[in-house]
Amino acid sequence: MPISWRLGASDYGFVAAVVIVTVLCVGVYLAPAEAQALLRVRHGVFDPLAYLTASFVHVDAMHLMFNLVFFWLFGFLLYFVNRVIEKQRFFLYALLVLFTALPLIDYSLLFYFNVYRSGFGFGLSLVDSGLAGLTVPSLIMYFRAKLDGFKSVPFLASMSLLTFLIILLVYMISLRLVLLPLAVLALGLFLGVFAFKKILGFLWRSLGRKETIVESYLLFLCFLLYFVSITSLFPTVTQSEIGETDIVSHYIGLLFGIIPFSLYTILLTLSRSRPNSHSRNGKRKS
Repeated sequence: MPISWRLGASDYGFVAAVVIVTVLCVGVYLAPAEAQALLRVRHGVFDPLAYLTASFVHVDAMHLMFNLVFFWLFGFLLYFVNRVIEKQRFFLYALLVLFTALPLIDYSLLFYFNVYRSGFGFGLSLVDSGLAGLTVPSLIMYFRAKLDGFKSVPFLASMSLLTFLIILLVYMISLRLVLLPLAVLALGLFLGVFAFKKILGFLWRSLGRKETIVESYLLFLCFLLYFVSITSLFPTVTQSEIGETDIVSHYIGLLFGIIPFSLYTILLTLSRSRPNSHSRNGKRKS
């Protein structure tokens, strides 16, 4: 079925969300340093309001631009994937959760376990990591809708393990710890071999049809950007001029984007596939 490029109400809602986030980030960046300091998270202080405002604080132009470009790329790409299968509302609600529940959970955990004894937390990268993680449930819903016989659980397990593998490789190759990454790779490929075989065949066939060629290229891009983005969220050098990269929050954000939303989509699909408990032989029980 050809892609409809006509804009609907949800499309305008998504564009409005992107514009609002962009304006807030740029506006806070241009605000006085004293105002920015009030909006940042102080790791030694429990402050839920600051947990919500810190995502829009950036003290360096490069930091601001990198986080916004990351947000734009994943935002538009994942919105397109969800739009194709008419799941725009799911994506918009998920985006709202990433800006509200994720910062509250992440910074509360950091405070409770005293992960960082001092310093500040700020930047859109926490939401960006959650948005990157949202790639997995978005792809699960897409392939469930488009691909007959698609197995959600093996795909989720394989993507999660391959994600963990990339994070391991970033930090363990320098320590010459290669056996664990190889074991994770083997398990991830074993769990995903059947799902990915069907997916690659589906994408290859879609590339041969004029009406789905754009869709196929964007799905390839979705996979590519997802795995490449992980290396940017977990750099080997965490200290910079603006402070220390909070890789713990990035990991929490990535897991938050993958696990809860994936489980929601899988459980929702299972509940819809169960026979109605109030009927038997096609008739309602009295």
